[in-house]
Amino acid sequence: MTQEEWDEGDDYPTNNDMPSSGEEDYSQFDRIGDPIADADCWQKQDGQNSCAVIAQIGIYESMTGDDISNQLTLGAQSPEQLQQEAIDIAQENVADYQRMAQYWRSQAQISQNLADSASSNYHEIEDRSNFEHRLEQTAHATGNEYTYNTRGIDDVASMADLTISMHAQSQANLCQLEAQKYEHMAAEEMSDINTYQLMDASEFTQGFVDNLESERNNIEQQIEAERKMIQQQS
Repeated sequence: MTQEEWDEGDDYPTNNDMPSSGEEDYSQFDRIGDPIADADCWQKQDGQNSCAVIAQIGIYESMTGDDISNQLTLGAQSPEQLQQEAIDIAQENVADYQRMAQYWRSQAQISQNLADSASSNYHEIEDRSNFEHRLEQTAHATGNEYTYNTRGIDDVASMADLTISMHAQSQANLCQLEAQKYEHMAAEEMSDINTYQLMDASEFTQGFVDNLESERNNIEQQIEAERKMIQQQS
C-alpha cells in the first residue's frame, strides 16, 4: 500500500495488504508517526514526560535520524508562552493538592470523631462496671445479695468500644499523614511557581529542555537494562 493509498483510503490495511515474510518493502510503508503532530493526544497520558511520549520520541529519532527534542519541547510556543503555561499548570496542581489535603483532613476528622465517641463509651461502661463491682462487694460484705447481671454484656461492649476507638484513631492518624503529604506537595508547587516567575524566559526554557533530555536518558537506560536482562534469560 502506497502513501497515497493510505491517505486516501477509508479503511486500515488488512493482513492481506501487508507484505508476506521475505517480501517486506518498507519503502511502501513509512508510517513511523509524527510525535510533534501527535502531541495533541498526549494529554490523555499522565504527562508530557510519560514513558510512552519519551519512547515515541526515541523511536522517531532512531528511525529518521532527526533530533526533535528541542522542537518538540518548544513547538510553536515562545519561551514566554511556555513559561506561563508551566506556571498555569503548577497553579492547577496547587489547587488540586489543596483539595486533596482538605479531603483527607475531613476524613481524619470523621475518624477522630468516631474514635472519641467509642473512647467515651468505653470509659462510661468501665465506670458503670466499677460501680456495679463495688455494689456487689458491699452487698456481700453486709450479708446482702446483689448480682451484677449485665457483667457479660458490659465486658463485650467495653472491648468492642476499645477496639473501635483504637482502629478509628489509627485511621485518623493515617488520614492526617495523607493530608500533610498533599499540603507538602502544594507547598512545593507554590515554590516552583515563585521560581518560574523569577526566572528569565529563555533560562526557563533551557531548563525545561534539559529536564526532558534527562528524563529521556533515564528511560533509555531502563530500556537498555531490561533488554540485557531479557538477553541473559533467553
